[in-house]
Amino acid sequence: MIIIDDNWCFIHVPKTSGTNFTLCFPNNRIVKYTANELWDQFWEKKSSESFINIREKINVVKHAPLSFWQKQHIVKHHKIFTIVRNPYTRLLSFFNEFKRDLNLSHLTLSEFISNSDISQQLEKIPYGIFSLKVNQLDFFISMNNNICLDKFYKMEDELEQVEQFFNINDINLHKHNSFKYDKNYKNIFTDKIISWVQDNYKRDFDYFNYNLEPFWYKYDK
Repeated sequence: MIIIDDNWCFIHVPKTSGTNFTLCFPNNRIVKYTANELWDQFWEKKSSESFINIREKINVVKHAPLSFWQKQHIVKHHKIFTIVRNPYTRLLSFFNEFKRDLNLSHLTLSEFISNSDISQQLEKIPYGIFSLKVNQLDFFISMNNNICLDKFYKMEDELEQVEQFFNINDINLHKHNSFKYDKNYKNIFTDKIISWVQDNYKRDFDYFNYNLEPFWYKYDK
């Protein structure tokens, strides 16, 4: 999470190009709250789970949802915004990172979403930030149980608008994260996985106006 110009609070949903976005700003424009001193507050119960060992503490805390920052009295008057991603490609990106970090080269996407051991490990991370059950929208549920999100941009085709709005158009953020169609999508996403994604992330499809139909269908017609 970063606060920009003491006005906007960027909540960093995992796997949505948030890291590249935060790197666009000079230090005098932002305040970062990802330091290790927040670790104990974030991880309320000490744990030695092996999954956490593959990530730096800072990389976990930076994805904390809005409610965490409100509890720390860090987010107060700020407007909330974020970058979101198509649920299909976000899941695939998360899967590829997990497989790479744990050296599970033979793991399939189907196994990733159905393996109870994997699910249990991911769900032990506080606030469900890496849980496969959590929607992107869940990151914006306030302490009062309301959705607090003033503005969002889609990673696929709206990053240029982000650059313009925050006056960082010289960084070409959108060029570094432009969508590239991969013909293997139709082989990776079986009908069963597609149904799982549609059911599990229905709130994201609805709220962020993503089409339930897999986007690669239009390329294969």
